[in-house]
Amino acid sequence: MVSSVLAQRIQAQASEYLELSQTLVRQHETRIALENATNEIANLTQRIQAKQLELEVLSKNSKKEWEDVRKMRHLTLKSAAAMLKGKKSQKLAKEEAEYQRSFELEQRAKLELESLQAELGATTSKEHELQQQVDILGIAHSDMVQLLNQLFAEGDEQCPQEKLLSAELRNYVEQHELATRDKERFSAAEHNITSAMRENAKTLQLLAAAAQYEPFDIFGGPMMDAQQIAYVQGAQNRNLECQRRIHIARQTLPEIPVPLDTYIDFNNYVDIRVQAQYALGKLAVAQRNMENAQKWIKQYGAYADGAIVRLKAALETTQESLEKEQRRIVDAVLGGNFQVDNGEAAPAYEQPPPVYEPPAPEEGQGSEPPQNLELPATPNTSATSPTPTTTEASAAPSATSSPPTYPTHPPHAPPTATSPAPMPGSFSHNTNNPFRNQSQTS
Repeated sequence: MVSSVLAQRIQAQASEYLELSQTLVRQHETRIALENATNEIANLTQRIQAKQLELEVLSKNSKKEWEDVRKMRHLTLKSAAAMLKGKKSQKLAKEEAEYQRSFELEQRAKLELESLQAELGATTSKEHELQQQVDILGIAHSDMVQLLNQLFAEGDEQCPQEKLLSAELRNYVEQHELATRDKERFSAAEHNITSAMRENAKTLQLLAAAAQYEPFDIFGGPMMDAQQIAYVQGAQNRNLECQRRIHIARQTLPEIPVPLDTYIDFNNYVDIRVQAQYALGKLAVAQRNMENAQKWIKQYGAYADGAIVRLKAALETTQESLEKEQRRIVDAVLGGNFQVDNGEAAPAYEQPPPVYEPPAPEEGQGSEPPQNLELPATPNTSATSPTPTTTEASAAPSATSSPPTYPTHPPHAPPTATSPAPMPGSFSHNTNNPFRNQSQTS
């Protein structure tokens, strides 16, 4: 049963629908013919390549046999030896017979090659014509989909299956758009988190050098010299770049579920060793949290990749089913086999479980490690000791990764490393850092 409004719309567009239906009758057959032509071209190409190699060998053999005949006909050591034995005429006849066989095989291979090349040309022309037909039929199919969407734009309560498939298609489209958008965000955030980890590892190296530095003992007490100041200033510069990268990652992907506080303060150079040791502990914790954040982003990226693949397949299947159902309804109405009725509405659409779930705006910081995906462990050498020796290569993510496994559920929030106790209040706190407020609230 369909409503009278839908029946009127179908009747108004009947001529266009029937014309498109007649055009699309040969769509499936044309696609199969195009596929067969493409496969035949690939087969002919392989046969031609094999025949060319065979012809090359036969040509070399034919030239060799002709050279033997030429030498036997003219005065050479070989012909002279045969003449002395009285067998020159027999040897010459044998050489000419072998050359004749080689020449015939070469000519036969040339003819076969020319035949295969001609067949390839004809098949290629046929493929080109079929491709043009497929393109034209593709345009007609797009027009048909657009026409069906217009006819069923307002939906019909008396066509529950069509309504169900339409709702499923919209649901899959929205999820596919979300997964595609988030995949780009995950890639950008992972790049910046990785860069921040690299900068933080260099900061840790410089801080370790500053904390372990032994300055000259002047007038009975140690004093900071230029080299130690250079270590601290270098660490501050690296730390600012680390904070900048974290800020970009946070702006790109605010759902990162772990705090990323890398702010350190060296506003004065009093008790520099104590300050450096405190900063080492704090940045070691930050490094672990960045590693956890990086792993979470990788897991969510793999989950998004799998969701995109599954959603693409679901979109194609659902679109095909919806089009079949809509055409069935239209054909039935035009054939007078569908009763027009304005009765009760169909049951409400119940949305199935989502294929893709975007990260929550405020993801909880659970302590349970992710269980959905196995990824290569990220090196953690820079965060295991207050005086690390991490190199730039070890701070970066591993270059060898296993193939994606496409998890079907989003990952859990990674564990969060706890920060050390606050630095004693006797040290100053610089409020001019542009990333300080953002990092502390992360």
